[in-house]
Amino acid sequence: AAPLPTSQVRRDSNLDPARQQLANTLVNLQTQQETLQQQLVSTIRDEQELRQAYTQVPNKQLEQARRQQQVLLKQELFNKMQAALADAQAAEAETVSSLNIAQGPQVQVDGSTATSAPATIGVGIFVGLLVAGGLIFVLASLDNTYYTPEEVRAALVQREVPLLGELPYIVLFTPTHSNIPVLLRSDSPYQEFYERFRSNLRRAENKALKVVLLTSTVAEEGKSLSAYNLAIASAQAGKRTLLVEADLRSASLAKSLGVSPDPAAAVEPLRYYNSKSECIRLVPDIENLYIVPSPGPQRQAAAIIESSELQQLLEDVRGRFDLVVVDTPALSRCNDALLLQPFTDGIVLVTRPGYTQETMLAEAVDELVDAELPMIGAIINGVDKPVALPNVVEEEEEDTLLEEEDEDFSEDLPEPGNVPTGASRF
Repeated sequence: AAPLPTSQVRRDSNLDPARQQLANTLVNLQTQQETLQQQLVSTIRDEQELRQAYTQVPNKQLEQARRQQQVLLKQELFNKMQAALADAQAAEAETVSSLNIAQGPQVQVDGSTATSAPATIGVGIFVGLLVAGGLIFVLASLDNTYYTPEEVRAALVQREVPLLGELPYIVLFTPTHSNIPVLLRSDSPYQEFYERFRSNLRRAENKALKVVLLTSTVAEEGKSLSAYNLAIASAQAGKRTLLVEADLRSASLAKSLGVSPDPAAAVEPLRYYNSKSECIRLVPDIENLYIVPSPGPQRQAAAIIESSELQQLLEDVRGRFDLVVVDTPALSRCNDALLLQPFTDGIVLVTRPGYTQETMLAEAVDELVDAELPMIGAIINGVDKPVALPNVVEEEEEDTLLEEEDEDFSEDLPEPGNVPTGASRF
């Protein structure tokens, strides 16, 4: 700090020595004040620098801890490599070749005759068949699927489940745009099997069944096909029948009956079920048959199943129809069938050879029995049964005979230039 200009003060101090001393003291104090102010400014600057450095201390500590951890990891890896190197050197030092050739190689002539090629091939075929048979046996023991109707029938008898019918494969000889083979014609040869199923269903319980629920253990067992054709058989028998598609996790199959689902139902399913005039649709080609198309697929299918709108619909249709067939998803897929069961009179379990599994069927039956749910019985779908098709066969034979007669008649016709006198030309 530069000294204050005291010359003017001393020049003006023409006073006594005491006052001159006070003036000198004042000058010194002013000088000290300036010095302290400059020190205060530098102290503030140092404080700011120290605070900024203090804020960076945690980052530096973390960086230091990370580097220490890396050093420890590398040190541990180095120690392991050193230990492995030491073990390898010790093993190499301990490995000393102590082999000595005691006797030279000798060649011995085998006097046995070589095995013939056919015998070798025969042994190979026998071993291959044996291995294949064992493999087939192991795979058969692991596969628990029923492949014949007899196996399914025996399983149902073992668990005391009534058999309501055996339904055959359906082969349609006429072109159709349906998603499933529904029996739209009243003279279909398959109609008698579903009529028998319907009559067995009526005689299965002592009380009159109004609402019947159809489900299966796994998918592709023909559950929807059986529900559709059962409703058709009931309607053709003169019963006012309603088919309810309660499988909200799949798209509707109502186009198979000539009914187009309402596209707005998928947007507001609760309003759709609340309006009975919109959801209950009349099937145009079959008398006495009505259908409630599914608004699916829906993400909140379980919530719609548990809604009061759908439950109220099932309660209302009970008194308006003679039979209500409810089609639900498979039990292995979801619990929608169990949620709808309290609003129905019983459950019909659909099985099919080649698809029904032993464990799944046993678990489903045990679950229904343990829960004391009314199970009416079961049906076996897709049974390979001979079905007489008299109308189709007769029409095909008649067409064949007409073609053969036309060919024979064309062969007997004379050439155009060799027409006899008096004969008429066709």
